[in-house]
Amino acid sequence: MTDIRVVLCDGSYHEDDSNEAAFESAGFMAMEQAVRQSNVVLLEPVISLQVVVPQRLTESVVADLRSRRAEITGIESDADKKMIHAIVRLAEIIGYADELRSITEETGAYSADLLRYRRVHDLPSGGDDRIGVTANRPWKPKPKSGAAAVEPPSPE
Repeated sequence: MTDIRVVLCDGSYHEDDSNEAAFESAGFMAMEQAVRQSNVVLLEPVISLQVVVPQRLTESVVADLRSRRAEITGIESDADKKMIHAIVRLAEIIGYADELRSITEETGAYSADLLRYRRVHDLPSGGDDRIGVTANRPWKPKPKSGAAAVEPPSPE
């Protein structure tokens, strides 16, 4: 979540029922209510990618990047190598190191930097608002579990 400000307006301490778990539960319920009342959108990381490859393999690497929906922003030449600059969603380059090694016969290298976060517009159809995001996989519908499962409101 970004651009969040939380202000504690009132509170009290009771010897019998004020403990860490009670305050965590109250905080969770307050955040749940705030999220339900806000205009929540799902953001995804967008990466600035620089790929260095031998000149003879440039077309193959560019084709692979395009298949990953990358926007090629420039290509620089240097003696026998080329540097490809691209912008791509992080979810599209998961496992890219292995693919690049395969395409370039282990002669290619890349670096990636976080560029920004972008709103996800292509959410899955079917009315399932329960989205799970992990560091290693693109988002997928995530089932509810337990009594504490929270279903976020759909963006309008």
